[in-house]
Amino acid sequence: DRRGKLTRVLTWELEWGPRVPSLLKMQEGGMEVPALQNRPQMTQWVIEYWEAFQTLGNSRIPHQGGIGPIPLTEIVAYMDAIYLYDVDERLRMIKMIQSLDRVYMKHVNDKAARQREMDSKKRKTTAPRRR
Repeated sequence: DRRGKLTRVLTWELEWGPRVPSLLKMQEGGMEVPALQNRPQMTQWVIEYWEAFQTLGNSRIPHQGGIGPIPLTEIVAYMDAIYLYDVDERLRMIKMIQSLDRVYMKHVNDKAARQREMDSKKRKTTAPRRR
């Protein structure tokens, strides 16, 4: 299913994407790199959804605990801008973007929560002791 394929690509990119140059160097040096071997490939039919998601990511509304979802109004405006008017295609685009968005928000917001927890523990351990 297309949504599953796209979310696997996004999950891989979130976990390994920043390290691709290092992973490639390791592979060029003769090492076997499972992360690269298991990298999901993006096929032509999902690229338009991926590009839409990348474009729409800038329209998020931040909130105190992390990031919020891409507003539906922004997805609709994007579809209008690319002249996508077929109802079935519009519904598919909305579902694809929202599926990717849920994965992305969970990743970013979980990471922010872990960082807040670590910062809180750090403050507790470095707080001056009272006598």
